[in-house]
Amino acid sequence: MPLSSYEIALNFGNLKVKATLDRKLAPIIIERLVKLLPLEGRAIRYGEAFICLMISKSLGMEKPRGEVRKSDLFYWPSSNCLGIALKNRKLGFKVAILGKVDENSLDNLRDFKGGCRVRIELIS
Repeated sequence: MPLSSYEIALNFGNLKVKATLDRKLAPIIIERLVKLLPLEGRAIRYGEAFICLMISKSLGMEKPRGEVRKSDLFYWPSSNCLGIALKNRKLGFKVAILGKVDENSLDNLRDFKGGCRVRIELIS
């Protein structure tokens, strides 16, 4: 039986960010993602709004939303990427909210410029 939530680590080189995937938010996408872990991709920063982690797999769409809140971890299907919201933001596209990034970890991303490889791993 699947867990109700999963802890993951996003490793940006020397910087490690922890997040929780909450199955009640998007159970199908989360199960697909967990089966693919560990994953590697490139991180891109979109101004002050969010950081995207490019992945090579399509996970589908579930419970689409047009806005994110600070610390949301989301999946953006049209770009095949996971995103981390750095602030509250209305979007011009739909995403699936997957969980939350640890607030302490989020502060570590304030000065992150983007362009590095990111490894996403299951913790528990």
